[in-house]
Amino acid sequence: EFAEWAKIFHDERMTAAIIDRLIHNSKIILFNGESYRYRNQRREIQKK
Repeated sequence: EFAEWAKIFHDERMTAAIIDRLIHNSKIILFNGESYRYRNQRREIQKK
């Protein structure tokens, strides 16, 4: 989530500029749901 980026950079203006540069002429694809990697890792842990 882009809203979380300001916590990393500690400067909202700089964060907005970075995000603007990254997404200019881009298409944003959001994935919802559980990750396959996470699900498989959880299965492996439960097997042990």
